[in-house]
Amino acid sequence: MPPPHLQWRRPLILVLGVMLAFGPAMPRVGAGPATIVPGAPWKDQRGIMVQGHGGNIIKVGSTFYWFGENKLNENASNAYFQSVCCYSSTDLAHWTFVRDALTRQPIGDLGPDRIVERPKVIYHRAAGRYVMYLHIDRAGYGTGKVGIAWSSSPSGAYTYLGSTRPLGLQSWDINLFQDDDGAAYLLTHASDSHLHIERLSADYLTVVSSVAALRPNYEAPALFKHHGRYYLFGSELTGWHANDNKYTTATNLAGPWAKWNLFAPAGSVTYNSQTMSILPVSGNRGTTFMYLGDRWNAADLGASTYVWLPLQVTETNVWLLGYEHWNLDAATGAWTGNQPPPPLPMPARPSLAAHKPVSTDSEQPENAAANANDDDVTTRWCANDGRAGHWWKVDLGSVCDLGGTEVYWETKGTYQYRIEASRDETRWFTVVDKTANREPSAVMEDKFTASARYVRITVTGLPSGLWASFFECRVFPREPVRARLEATR
Repeated sequence: MPPPHLQWRRPLILVLGVMLAFGPAMPRVGAGPATIVPGAPWKDQRGIMVQGHGGNIIKVGSTFYWFGENKLNENASNAYFQSVCCYSSTDLAHWTFVRDALTRQPIGDLGPDRIVERPKVIYHRAAGRYVMYLHIDRAGYGTGKVGIAWSSSPSGAYTYLGSTRPLGLQSWDINLFQDDDGAAYLLTHASDSHLHIERLSADYLTVVSSVAALRPNYEAPALFKHHGRYYLFGSELTGWHANDNKYTTATNLAGPWAKWNLFAPAGSVTYNSQTMSILPVSGNRGTTFMYLGDRWNAADLGASTYVWLPLQVTETNVWLLGYEHWNLDAATGAWTGNQPPPPLPMPARPSLAAHKPVSTDSEQPENAAANANDDDVTTRWCANDGRAGHWWKVDLGSVCDLGGTEVYWETKGTYQYRIEASRDETRWFTVVDKTANREPSAVMEDKFTASARYVRITVTGLPSGLWASFFECRVFPREPVRARLEATR
């Protein structure tokens, strides 16, 4: 994934990794539930860290096959293609390295100093072959192509067919989706600032049309279907840093698509992960929809772990259940949690700043200042460049007794900032000074007391690779004296 120096800030979203506990032997399907520990180091039968980054899992008979990027001994500045690994398992907890499904070649798309990411595999039943799509690029991420390979065996080796730009657009993060009728679709984060759903040809080897083009242009897309409704996931563009991923739904791939919403608690940065794919695990007791996420370690990409968690799916929405560890029975499709279920999201406290007039010294057209006080943590304000010193200001309409603020930053990072208040927009006084902040956080709550009409936040320092940007700035009134006294009892 590219560094976020491009204007549209396509990040290599650092994604949440869930790692399963590795047991002494591989049980057969039906041997009972296996324990999954999100974020734990996960090794194969050789004792080597599983290299399944950015990939997907398919099931053939009673065996699961996991494809992913091999990033051993790589880091953010050296992440060139080595191979696409293939692993097998019968319980989704114990994985055996089978082979490299694709390997580095002397020249071409799979050659040295090339970037090969997001390997995704689906099965073409009529042709009896497995088709793999990949993101193909060079250093700097200026090529933006989709590569295609195929094999008659799920584990390969795969024959590489070449690369293209679907519908003439550059393409970065990709995924595949296969509908109930066998039609297949490519999901692609594209250069026209849209997230595309594109129909594949009958043989799955070419793109024939764009079915939908969604905004924002999220990366790390994933899609599944349940009871006739489609659920589409995507990630903000925040470099190697995790962020609060979003989802939307529709009853038709062409739309209309619903408003993008969070599926994990705000500020959890999707439990420190980025969407890889969604895996339905079906058995005689139902289906568990499992979120598969990457937890990127930019300093040692091969040590990046995985976050696998169950999704609570209703007829219209989904919610990620953030267990520290949980059990999944791959044979029955049933899962159980090893702790009380996490609380559902609570309504936010009313904000004095909600929908009030705002201004800023810098904004992107699609990430305007008004997004940061629209009472919606799925939209954001973002400055138009990566420099510090940008400010955002809200007019509360009248002088109010203030008690504090809550800022939902674009991602978990060590932001440095100053919050000032004013009664007349001429004389300003500092109410919060975090210009020397060293605490990384996605949500910063600051308490203070002041009487003011205007509140201004100036971003004085930024985490490496990030821009001045936050989803929401909430301003709260001063608590009544009785409430403050009761809080101290």
